[in-house]
Amino acid sequence: MSNSPLIEDAIAGRPHAEIRAHDQVMRYRRLGIGRSLLFLDSPTKVEICSELRDALTGAFRLIVPDLPAADVHLAGWLADFLEGIGCANIGIIAAEQFCVTAIELALLGEDQIGRVVIVCPESRGHSRRFDPWEHGALESPSRRANVPMLLVHRGQSIEEIVGLVRTFFGK
Repeated sequence: MSNSPLIEDAIAGRPHAEIRAHDQVMRYRRLGIGRSLLFLDSPTKVEICSELRDALTGAFRLIVPDLPAADVHLAGWLADFLEGIGCANIGIIAAEQFCVTAIELALLGEDQIGRVVIVCPESRGHSRRFDPWEHGALESPSRRANVPMLLVHRGQSIEEIVGLVRTFFGK
């Protein structure tokens, strides 16, 4: 890409690319090769996310954006980011505080998003029923979002999660 020069990240030692979209400079890392997946990594560096990222770089190209400050509408920022890098029908892997953002992005920009994987906290059983109206619910303006989603739990083994994610994304 002509507008994405590589810049060495002094902290992680991994190259960054930059793009300009909607008068913003956006930085991101590209890891691995193959079909592109947007990887929304937790700043708390949850161990399962690091293991999953490392396990998937052999089969996929992971795009890991440097996310903006908290005062930005993140789903809108990510939609602009995906437009800037020219990605359509991309898969998303999201954990921690990025789960709702990934779902919102899938609902609002379903032409940009092909599939979504949500890494949930460890399951403690099914004794408590989730009521979306109690916690708030997201809904597509068109009410017809057709984006397949896979939920995996941090309590599952990394091998099981990687197998599920690879199958889900067709690898």
